[in-house]
Amino acid sequence: VVITYEINGDVKNLRIRVYKKPVVVISIATIDHVNHVVEFKNETTFADRYAWNFGNGQFSDKQDPGSISFGNARTAVITLKAFNGPCEIESQPITVVFEDQSGDRTCTPIDELGEKFKILNEISSAEFKQALDDYPLLQLIFIEKFGNIVGLPQEEQCKLLLSEIKVSTIQKIIRVLNSMVGSNKELRRSALLQYEVLLKLALFYSCCQEGDVNDAGTNMETTLKIMVGQIESWQEQIEFTDEEKSILESMLKAVQRELDETTEEAPEKIVYIDFLKMLVEALSKLL
Repeated sequence: VVITYEINGDVKNLRIRVYKKPVVVISIATIDHVNHVVEFKNETTFADRYAWNFGNGQFSDKQDPGSISFGNARTAVITLKAFNGPCEIESQPITVVFEDQSGDRTCTPIDELGEKFKILNEISSAEFKQALDDYPLLQLIFIEKFGNIVGLPQEEQCKLLLSEIKVSTIQKIIRVLNSMVGSNKELRRSALLQYEVLLKLALFYSCCQEGDVNDAGTNMETTLKIMVGQIESWQEQIEFTDEEKSILESMLKAVQRELDETTEEAPEKIVYIDFLKMLVEALSKLL
C-alpha cells in the first residue's frame, strides 16, 4: 500500500506493507499403524514460515516435513504455528491415534484434551473464566493433574475422571457455555473450545464404561440429550465465523469417529449410537 502526501509542496510517498493473517489447515495424509509413521498434509495459506510440534520431542520448520516416526507411542498431539511477517497463528491440535493391534476396543484417547484446555486457558479473558464457577476445577484437572492422568490405563483414567469431573458438573458448565455461544460474540470462541473439551470428555465417559449410556454405572443419556438439543438450537440463531467453524468441525470429526468405531466394535450400545448420529447431524448443519 502506498500513501501519497504533500508537505510544503513536496510530494512524499509512504509505502506500507500489509500482511494477511495465516490460515492454518493441517490434516493426516497417511498413517502407518504398524510402524507408527505419519505424513501430514499442510494446506495453510498466507504463511512464509512454519513451526511444527509433533508432541514427541520432534520439531520441524519445513512446510511439508515428510514422514514422521512416533516410535512406540500410542497417540500424539500435533500442532503447527504459521507465520507471515509479524503475524502468527497456531492450529487446533490434531491427534494421531495408532490402532490397537490387540483387537480389543480402545476409546479415543483423551491426550489432546489437556493441550486444547491449555490453548483455551491462554486465549480466554478473565470475564470468561469468572463466568464459570467450576473453571478452577477444570484448571486443576486439565493442567496440573493431566500429565499423570494420560499415563494411566484407560480403565483407571475413566474411574479417576468420573470422580473428579462429575456428570452433573458437565451439565452445569455446558448450560453456561450454551448461553455464551448464543448471546456473547466476544466469549463465543472460548465457549466453543470449552464445549469441545467437555463434549469429547462426555464421549470418553460413554465409551469407557460397560453398558449403554442409559444403563452404565454413570448414566450419560441426559448429558448427551442436553448437548444434542443445544447444538441443534445453534442452527437457527448463530452465524459462526470461520475460526469458530473450525472448532465445530473438530467436534464433528471426533463424534463421527466415535460413531464409526462404536458401530463396528460395540453395536450393542444402541442408545449411544443413536445419540452419536444425532450429534453428527446437528454439527454437520452448522458447517
